[in-house]
Amino acid sequence: MTFQEHLEILVRLIEKLSVRGCYLKLSDLVKEINLSERQIQRYITEIRNLGFELTYCKKHKGYQIDKEKSTLLPATKQFLEAFKVYQISQQNKISNYIIFDKRQEVDTIFKDLHDAIVKRFLVEITYQSFWQEEAFTTEIEPYLLKEYKNRWYVVAKNYYNQKIRTFALDRIQQLRLTAKNFTYPQENPAELFKYCFGIFLPENPLEEPEEVLLLFSYEQAPYVQSLPLHHSQKVVGDTGEGILISLKVHYTYDLNMELLSFGDEVKVIATDNYKNL
Repeated sequence: MTFQEHLEILVRLIEKLSVRGCYLKLSDLVKEINLSERQIQRYITEIRNLGFELTYCKKHKGYQIDKEKSTLLPATKQFLEAFKVYQISQQNKISNYIIFDKRQEVDTIFKDLHDAIVKRFLVEITYQSFWQEEAFTTEIEPYLLKEYKNRWYVVAKNYYNQKIRTFALDRIQQLRLTAKNFTYPQENPAELFKYCFGIFLPENPLEEPEEVLLLFSYEQAPYVQSLPLHHSQKVVGDTGEGILISLKVHYTYDLNMELLSFGDEVKVIATDNYKNL
């Protein structure tokens, strides 16, 4: 069995086991998927390892995935979604009706940085910043790989100035793993982005975030409600002029640009950092 065939069976089982109110018996899965009971059990174990909450009902003598209790990693969700789209795109009659965004390719730099994070190795990079004419060389302690708007970044501490910042992978001209080890932070660096929008960190990420009140037009509000700007987003109320929404965030360049992109469709009602927008 090829890897693609394995994935096709895995996705097919996940879809069938995700039907609400339908408990599938092991014997039914054996007949439908045309595999042995032992093979189906292996897939069931794999599905559970992916983070799906797979329950067995004694009354119905069958299995079902509980989506609400499942805890999938974001990467697992994206991978399964991408594979489903891939399956559809292979159908000649349908593939012409799918348009993909242009994404940054993941190359050897991504793998090298991931290895350095796992093995705790300092990395020497030559980096061409968007804001500087000349490239510079420095050593970094890589902590995380983060995707934002189809571009990959590494979140790392500059070994020389001890500041944590983000480096775009496509701006790294050269990369070399050193033999020096570093100590990974006790607190998960991902928490630094808890109250951030986008990829930029504030000068002091440990400072208390502020409440930003935004008044969106009635035309724009449904879009923002369906695709929240931040996980802290809440609808405060209807003012008669539009929908009032609050965010608990740090001021960052990315949020600044995002708010400006709405033009006249949003007004900043209360916050010190945005009072001049």
